Amino acid sequence: MLRVVAAGIMVVGVTFGMARYGYGLFVPDLRAEFGLSTEVVGLLATGSTAVYLVATVFVPFLTARGGPRLPVVLGGLVAAVGTLTVALAEGLTALAVGVIVAGASPALALPPFSDAVARLVVPGRRDRALTLISSGTSYGVLVAGPIALLAGGAWRAAWFAFAALALVAAALNARVLAAGERGRAPKPWVATLRSRRARSLLGAGFLVGVGIAVYFTFAVDLVVGAGSLPRSAGPALLVAIGVAGIAGGLAGDLVARIGLRRALWVTEAALALALVLLPLAPASGPVVGVSALLFGVGFIALTGVLAIWSARAFPERPDAGLAAMLFLLFVGQLLGPAAAGLIGGSYGLAPAFYLSALLVAAMSLLRPGRELEAADQPFRPRKPPDDGWR
Repeated sequence: MLRVVAAGIMVVGVTFGMARYGYGLFVPDLRAEFGLSTEVVGLLATGSTAVYLVATVFVPFLTARGGPRLPVVLGGLVAAVGTLTVALAEGLTALAVGVIVAGASPALALPPFSDAVARLVVPGRRDRALTLISSGTSYGVLVAGPIALLAGGAWRAAWFAFAALALVAAALNARVLAAGERGRAPKPWVATLRSRRARSLLGAGFLVGVGIAVYFTFAVDLVVGAGSLPRSAGPALLVAIGVAGIAGGLAGDLVARIGLRRALWVTEAALALALVLLPLAPASGPVVGVSALLFGVGFIALTGVLAIWSARAFPERPDAGLAAMLFLLFVGQLLGPAAAGLIGGSYGLAPAFYLSALLVAAMSLLRPGRELEAADQPFRPRKPPDDGWR
């Protein structure tokens, strides 16, 4: 279990925390280097998310064909190519290609770990393994932050470091993950979306995506715009989120103690409360700190709980279930900031945060079935038809 978890944390940390979220860390440097307008900055972020969604559609097929190792290693290599392209970029076109390619890497790296955990981790430890791997984003952010500080104005050096770490993550996962059984799972993506079991899970993923994106997009702007805190409060907010997110990796133990449904309610309540507290007192250091800690724990723990939910709902294809949930989560992340921006432009950011909190709280209406409260079960791969393909 430890080797699988360590490999998963590293590749998730590199692909999410560096290849995807590293762009936001360096926007001021990239804006100065390439003369980016605010509109172009937003378009690059949107393009990165859009490519992520496309990659999510295809990753279950890659896992079905070659086992979890193929897409995970490919995700690490894509992260390396994307970050290296950014480091070497001399113009806007190369920068855009690098940012967008790097943005696809988490979609390849994370969903297959639901399948890998089902194959390589014994029942009883899978929930903990899944949530620890999901918390890799926090570790990636914590490593990326100091790298960015050490690099200072030499932002290209930081992206070279990201590329090197991505190659190490790809090599590590190539050794740790077994190739897995090969076979055709007919239309796993379509079958997952059409299943009755998917409706509540996918709805929950969408609502979580809206809440996460609104906070990540506008929290620093809200705090700095309040005027009573120094500009360093913005980066400090992100560091607090990353530190708190490590604790969110213990969501598997929370599920073991209080059950899947209750763990879902507790974690969604933490995320909703974080969204409510920040606009109530954005000029108060203690309130901002509490909000950041709640958000860090809440969003990592909640995504971990959703990963457990998907693995239990789709034991025959856990990777397809997780990919479907993450697809809707990122649809929420794509649409949430746009809607919040429209609301914020007319009424201020506070109503946008409150509405997002209400949507997250509405997840309480979307509950996993009671049969999913049982502990994880042995992996049951779907057998391909005997059509001579082997």
